[in-house]
Amino acid sequence: MDDAMMSMLLASGGGTNNTGSSLENAMMKMFLGTMGNAIGFDYGSPGMCTEGDWEDHPMGELFRAARDRQIFEVESLLEREKYKQGVNELDGDGGGVLHILALQGKLPEDDAEAMVNALKNAGADLDLRSGKMLSSETPLHVAAW
Repeated sequence: MDDAMMSMLLASGGGTNNTGSSLENAMMKMFLGTMGNAIGFDYGSPGMCTEGDWEDHPMGELFRAARDRQIFEVESLLEREKYKQGVNELDGDGGGVLHILALQGKLPEDDAEAMVNALKNAGADLDLRSGKMLSSETPLHVAAW
């Protein structure tokens, strides 16, 4: 999957995108506004990692920044070698930073593109498979829920 597709999936934007692809439009419609409700939980539920669960995780700050959609904090953290090296680490539930971002639902298009590009440029694997709790899904699969 390319970064444009991931950015598109993480972006809000109403009914259509500018690509004209029916597959992309269908994927966008699946993603927009439905993900969190469709799977029936959010980060406050007992089954998902919460901020406390990430307290001792080496990538905890990056996970929280992605979850909270703090693009400038994500970019700042990724300037540090520790976070560049660990950008593909999984949390306690087996989700990587892109999985966490995908679970958050709609993002403004510019923010989605900036976040995905920052993570990709730091070495994030857009096709990273999650751990058991997320059924070995990629961030794209998670975004399509």
